Amino acid sequence: QNHSKPGHSVVETWSGSPTPLYAHNHKLTAVEQGRSFPLVTSDSKEEGLEAQISRLAGLIGRLESKTLWFDLQQHLSDEEGTNMRLQLVRQEMAVCPEQLAEFLDSLRQYLRGTAGARNCFHIAAVRLADGVTFVVYEFWETEEEWKMHLQSPVCKAFRHVKVDTLSQPEALSRISVPAAWCTLGRA
Repeated sequence: QNHSKPGHSVVETWSGSPTPLYAHNHKLTAVEQGRSFPLVTSDSKEEGLEAQISRLAGLIGRLESKTLWFDLQQHLSDEEGTNMRLQLVRQEMAVCPEQLAEFLDSLRQYLRGTAGARNCFHIAAVRLADGVTFVVYEFWETEEEWKMHLQSPVCKAFRHVKVDTLSQPEALSRISVPAAWCTLGRA
């Protein structure tokens, strides 16, 4: 701890630059001028900070031990007691600008063909602000249905065009989500 003047202490911040502990506005109003202010030493401030840090650590510990209701592994059940989950597949694709027209034609065909698939719950495509990056979201009833879709003619044709038109390999991710997340808004 660095004491530059009596009564004024300096604390090292996370960035390493000293920050004074007193308020930025040093002017006293007429009412405040007659008052005497208790001196706060750096030791009492440190004790206060240590107490706050301990309290915060305790709160974090309690939060970590709780199970949040919005749990990704939550299993929702239908009337028969079977789990209702959907497989969410996300494909992110960066297209070569000179190949954009060919990619868009193939993407439209893929979306139409996949939307008509029996076990595809929903499909959507988003074009990002850069104009050449696309994200396709597909919801499948099961992982097995999605894997069977990968062998379909419409998927194989789209995959072939992606090889020729993407500027880098696509980023593919998938997760199993509760079906209720997709059906709560539908009534």
